Amino acid sequence: MLRRSALTQQQRQQQRQRATFSTTLLTRRSWSSLSLSLSTSSWSTTAKNNSGTSTITKRYCGFLAVVDNIWGKNSHYSHDSSHGNKSLLSSCNIPLLTNLAVLEQTTAKLRHRGPDGQQTARGSLLLNGGAGVGGAPPQWAMGHTRLAIVDPHSSQANMPFVLQFDHMRIVLVANGEIYNHEAVYDTLVRDHGWTHPRQSHSDCEVIAHACACLGPEQATKLLDGMFAFTILLMDHKKQTARLFCARDPVGIKPLYYGQSKSSTTNTTTTTTNVPPPPPAYLFASELKALVDHVNASTVQAIPPGHSWSPEQGLVRYYQPAWLCDETYQPGQPPQPTPDELREAFRAAVKKRMMSDVDYGFFLSGGVDSCIVAHALLPMYRADHNNHQDNNKGDDRPIPCFTVGMEDSPDLMAAQAMVQALGGPKYVDHRRRIFTANEVFDLIPHIIYHMETYEAELIRSAIPNWFLAERAGADVKMVLTGEGADELFAGYLYFMDAQTPTQVQTELKRIYGMLGDINLHRTDRMTMAHGLEARVPFLDTKFTALAMSLDPAVKMVQRDAVARNAPGREKTFLRQLFAGPNDNGHSIPTPVLWRAKAMQCEGVGEDWVSLLQARVSSLVTDAELAAAPQLYPQNPPQTKEEVYYRRIYEEYFPNLSHVITPWEGGCRAGGAAWESTAYTRTGLGNTNLLTHAFQKKAAAASTNIASATAAAASFSTRTSTTTTTNKTSDSTKRLFSTHAKAKNDHHRHYYHYYSSDGRPSSLETAQLSMDDAIQTALACGYTPLEATLTSGGDDRSRIHPTTGTNKYHIRPQPMKKNTSIFRGSCTCNAPTERGMAAAQALFQQLLRLDKEDDHQNHDDHDHDATVFHHRPGPDLSPAQLDWELRHAMEAQRQRLAACLQLPPGTQIVFMPSGSDAEYVPLVLARMLNPEATQLVNIVTQLQEIGAGSAPAAAGEYFSTHAPLLGKLSTSSSSSSSSSWLFGNRSKNNNNNNKTRLHGFQDHDDFTLRTITIPARDRATGTPLNASKVAMEHAEQVLAEAAAAAQDGVRTTAIVHGVFGGKTGMRDEIMPASQFLETEDGTTTMMVMGVVDACQGRFALADLHAWLEQDSIVLFTGSKFYQAPPFCGAVIIPKRMAEQLRKINMSPPEAEAMLGLYGLGGFITDKELPDCLDSWKPLLTRSFATEDHDESEPIQYNNVGLALRWEAALAEMEHLAGVAPKDIERQVAVEEWASAVSQLVQAQQPWLDAWCVEQSIVSIRLSRQGDVSAATAAAGEQRNGENPLWFNMKELREVYRYMSLDLSNRLDEQLVNDDEERRSLSVPVSLGQPVDVADSYAIVRIALGSASLVEYLQDASATLAQDALAVQKLALVAKYFDILQQQEKDDDDDDDDELPQAQAAK
Repeated sequence: MLRRSALTQQQRQQQRQRATFSTTLLTRRSWSSLSLSLSTSSWSTTAKNNSGTSTITKRYCGFLAVVDNIWGKNSHYSHDSSHGNKSLLSSCNIPLLTNLAVLEQTTAKLRHRGPDGQQTARGSLLLNGGAGVGGAPPQWAMGHTRLAIVDPHSSQANMPFVLQFDHMRIVLVANGEIYNHEAVYDTLVRDHGWTHPRQSHSDCEVIAHACACLGPEQATKLLDGMFAFTILLMDHKKQTARLFCARDPVGIKPLYYGQSKSSTTNTTTTTTNVPPPPPAYLFASELKALVDHVNASTVQAIPPGHSWSPEQGLVRYYQPAWLCDETYQPGQPPQPTPDELREAFRAAVKKRMMSDVDYGFFLSGGVDSCIVAHALLPMYRADHNNHQDNNKGDDRPIPCFTVGMEDSPDLMAAQAMVQALGGPKYVDHRRRIFTANEVFDLIPHIIYHMETYEAELIRSAIPNWFLAERAGADVKMVLTGEGADELFAGYLYFMDAQTPTQVQTELKRIYGMLGDINLHRTDRMTMAHGLEARVPFLDTKFTALAMSLDPAVKMVQRDAVARNAPGREKTFLRQLFAGPNDNGHSIPTPVLWRAKAMQCEGVGEDWVSLLQARVSSLVTDAELAAAPQLYPQNPPQTKEEVYYRRIYEEYFPNLSHVITPWEGGCRAGGAAWESTAYTRTGLGNTNLLTHAFQKKAAAASTNIASATAAAASFSTRTSTTTTTNKTSDSTKRLFSTHAKAKNDHHRHYYHYYSSDGRPSSLETAQLSMDDAIQTALACGYTPLEATLTSGGDDRSRIHPTTGTNKYHIRPQPMKKNTSIFRGSCTCNAPTERGMAAAQALFQQLLRLDKEDDHQNHDDHDHDATVFHHRPGPDLSPAQLDWELRHAMEAQRQRLAACLQLPPGTQIVFMPSGSDAEYVPLVLARMLNPEATQLVNIVTQLQEIGAGSAPAAAGEYFSTHAPLLGKLSTSSSSSSSSSWLFGNRSKNNNNNNKTRLHGFQDHDDFTLRTITIPARDRATGTPLNASKVAMEHAEQVLAEAAAAAQDGVRTTAIVHGVFGGKTGMRDEIMPASQFLETEDGTTTMMVMGVVDACQGRFALADLHAWLEQDSIVLFTGSKFYQAPPFCGAVIIPKRMAEQLRKINMSPPEAEAMLGLYGLGGFITDKELPDCLDSWKPLLTRSFATEDHDESEPIQYNNVGLALRWEAALAEMEHLAGVAPKDIERQVAVEEWASAVSQLVQAQQPWLDAWCVEQSIVSIRLSRQGDVSAATAAAGEQRNGENPLWFNMKELREVYRYMSLDLSNRLDEQLVNDDEERRSLSVPVSLGQPVDVADSYAIVRIALGSASLVEYLQDASATLAQDALAVQKLALVAKYFDILQQQEKDDDDDDDDELPQAQAAK
């Protein structure tokens, strides 16, 4: 089972305490706790928009509006002349009005609705003054986030619009599209004498002009589109103000209304007996922007087709006869002809093509979306032909998007439709395949964005999420088929309707629910990914024609449903579009007549039941019984509904009344007739969904079967020979000079001795790079391979007895035909591509003579050019220094290009991800030099590298330092710090003994580390480390605020982990926070650090972290498969600009950057220009027989440069093969799903315990072990769970997997040829992880090179995985036998030793 399935309800509820992940998590300066110590001015930032102006904060189409209630009974703005100037009187004083930072942060909660711009505006309702006049606070405030589709590049199109028309000022925020905006404006000019020009081409600006000219009530009736808006109209001349909002006729765009929670008064003149002002009015596109600010009991959704104003309340403005006239009789002549209906639909599609950006369409494979595509394609091609001079081109296929599980009905039908429309030449079909395993973790995200607890709606939203996520990566707008079912009786339960009148009545009912159900889902799921969905079926003109039809033509025959024949649901609509379109293309008959499938059904036929079972298992019978008392409003009726309701209440407390669920819990529940077609749990008979294009169910296992079959052919290529660690005599002779010489020039390639005299232990330090190289050379490796192991810590060094590093990895590419590598989450062997790149750089740096030397390379089958380790004739240490400096600068630029870093972002190279933890400590000291306390909060212990937490505490974590070599006791003792700090050192602090210099505690400085575990040790259950980290951060800041008066200044570093050892991620990636003081200086108060060292993230994630000023830790030696290790610290632009202004000052600077500080890990070449002030402190002088000490030359970490070269080769290659994140994501998810199925097929020996990103974590079971000793051994495991392998045992498993075991187990025990082949293949996995007291896991991890192989040949890659999984199961099965064999071998060796001694 997967890990999450084992969680209890309480544990799952704790995990869901997510701090609104899509809002607060990634927003800059978002922690309300900072108000304890920072002024609000520190939260205000102004970023330039594309036009270069600085009036708009460009970030991320939703809106927020708050307006003082000057129309209320107790309003202090009443026309009582005794109050004098009204602008000086009390105002509703709520944070959204008075605190710009709160307004900006709350607006940012809607950033997902559009990534193209955010702007806020505030002002006075009193027309003789603005915000702050006479000391009065603002009386209105609005914020808007824009998805720019029309006039996208104009800053004048950004909202809120604040427009001046003669004596009238208009403030407008709107969401949506006005398709007839040109016609409306022309009408104002032509028929009403309107003379004011438009300031932009934005369609929404016309709303302001129409309201000013005609009044908002009349203006709203003119609008044709999907929209929600709030507008203020302030007349200077009449001294009046009007507040008005409206929502489109169908409810495509959302709009909520409420009143403020509470208010205080702000008085600038002394008044007595003045009652408190009435609450302010609040409006928002989504509930999440109202939470914490609104009186929950006042919140309601503005109904579709309604407007609201303080004077009139709710008013229905959209009143078509077919919907509102109870005497209306559909079917009366004249009836619309088929041609009129088709033309009206084409017109509806045409107007929704209005766009200044690329767009596409959703293609579910259902008849509705196919009809949209059928009508759209001819007009799209004609439009592009007409605009080929406009850089649109006439040959680009239109993108369409489909979601589904493999071989689902929707996928098969959609593919058939694409071919019917002309295939790839005209339609670029982009699919999102998902698996059942992906669904469960999405539920909190779905509920947060959907803002509902309605079960049927949540289930149907899940595939919509995947679909929108896929489409949003490519386009900003799509057309969809929503609404046809509500016009043409498209649901299967209509087959139970008895009369046409029932059908018409039911259609009106479900049409009225569109804004709460279908359109609610469409809007929220698309806008969650910055995508706009347009719905041509719900065009008001086409809707009027469709609802005027005789409902008898919409009756459904039950037997026709079973036969997929005419007479089934939507027969009239199907026949209407059965013919060819203007391109001559027709909808395929099986698609035209396939059954209606709601998205949660058509995308796959089993995941819903799996989801329901899983969520129901997390709700007890007692909880279900108590639900009516706990949730009296729309009480849940099933365990699934209880589960969803719990999450909803966490995000949206006291707002359950806002939701309008289906009567009876499902769509058919409110019908006038009984039907069993739909129940609370979904469609009753999913067999109705099968169609002629769908493959047989057995085909779902094709990939796994082919992988297993291909494994045999792969195995036949493996070899049972092993690589020897012995070095030939010729190789020894070749490098003997290097091993003995001490003053040769080539020593300068790796290190230089310091003669600065402090501290003395430097003179005896075993410098790492030279020593690491000599050890590797002695084991027979080439100079290139040996250099790859240098400039790191003990983990990358070659062990003389094994010839490998501590992970059993060699600095050589693994042979593809004889071994399998799936250990990118731990330690990588170099790839062939990476090795070739490193070799080229090695030659460039050292200018070495090259020759083919196959005679000295007997142990290496890969054909490589070997370099003799001697310099070219003109190379000097200074030249090497110059070459390396330029090489690493070029690497910095290439890495920035691969990651598409924003201009101004800076990169520090580090020997590893653990070493990278030292850099934030130094930067924090620089950015807040007055701080006397530094608190570092580190999350996800057990998931992060073992060295990361000690490094975050400023401590050494290895026996070696990259530039120092092996550490002696004196090198890190506190006694050597006396020359730095004199008598200030706190010698009683034991941490000082292991800390780097400059990070040690003394009287003027303290470094404190708070570590937070990833899991409960007893069970392995994930903990909400982010929540704990935030609680600690708030406490730290509160303590800092209290201690500030005593001169204590604190800087906090807060970590978030994005992808640990098993792929776990913190929910919060913390932002950095700056204090901007009155004198204009900026001080770092909180530094956000994102540990993304695994490299398993999307570029959008990275850019979001940098936008919020978080430092990002990254490595090229995990996912990107560089040899161990190469790290990087990515510094955001704003922080880099601050660092340029700061010079390091002694004594801490000399200590922090000295050899026993950060200078033991980096040279100047690893630093970007924003840290130029560090570079002089990293210079080392040295003297040798041929070098003058007065000439400073720095250390050179050639090994680090070579490893980064290998990483960049893989990064650039992957970018060429799969340049878009979504391509990689889809492939990774397919791979992970297939591998997890391979693992589960090996039960009871293996258990796919967790699948996260590109890492499959596996438990090994002892159940059914063939060894008779297993049971006894299990009972004596010190109380540990006898069913699962523990950490000690998995270390042995990890070792066994890297060996050829075919000769360890005789044929009587393992006589299956396939099993014996798998035993012969060395496999490198991810190192074991100790996740709980009772068990540990091993990991299969996909790296970039393996991902490329999968993209090019998935079956071959899965064949390797099948072999690896089979071998792992066999090792688990025969583990005790393997252990006993080794014990017997050791005993035999002990017996032979005395005999050998006696013979001697």
